[in-house]
Amino acid sequence: MKILFLDVDGVLNRTGTRERSCHGTYGVEPEKVAMVHEIVDKTGCSIVVSSTWRKFEDLYTELLSSFPQVIGKTPVLPRPAIRGDEIAMFIDELGGDHTIAILDDDRDMGRLVNRLVRTRGDTGLTHELKDQVIELLS
Repeated sequence: MKILFLDVDGVLNRTGTRERSCHGTYGVEPEKVAMVHEIVDKTGCSIVVSSTWRKFEDLYTELLSSFPQVIGKTPVLPRPAIRGDEIAMFIDELGGDHTIAILDDDRDMGRLVNRLVRTRGDTGLTHELKDQVIELLS
């Protein structure tokens, strides 16, 4: 199975995004959502939400409406766990052999850092980075 672990803030939006979430924080930008759909279309991957948005049911539901390919969300582990630990736990619990890519603006991926395509908070997902994700999943 091919899996994209998806962050939201700094990936599907950027500093200064006009769109707002139901919590009043930055929302998602349609252009960036379209790029994730292109990743899914070209690779056949499923999506797992690794974003802080997974902690809020209404924000998670908003993501589900944008991405029907979402198969779950990573667990929330107590600190000092890092996001990479949460992703690793999800993979371990899922079992099997998987090709993964992580799309995030942070680099706290531990042993999974080689699967990270890192965005910048001021730009979010770009076409160049989208192509890197497609390459990782292909």
